[in-house]
Amino acid sequence: MVTSPAAALSSIIKQQKIDIICVNSTESLQSLMLLAADELSTLQSQTVLVPGLRVAEFARQQGFTNIIVADNASDQAVLARLLSLAK
Repeated sequence: MVTSPAAALSSIIKQQKIDIICVNSTESLQSLMLLAADELSTLQSQTVLVPGLRVAEFARQQGFTNIIVADNASDQAVLARLLSLAK
């Protein structure tokens, strides 16, 4: 059985195998949205971790509501934000 990338992404999200989606830029979020295609509403319901306020605002404009902002785009800042959520 052949599964489209959008259906595969939706299935993974619905099976609760993903808690937070990390995106590094507006471009990476746009690419992910294109991949989701018809399953965009499923993607938009997920929590996204973004590297700053510019990407957070873009995510809001695209219909995402659960947005977490790291201090900056460095690996250390993203990891620190993820670790703060685990507490």
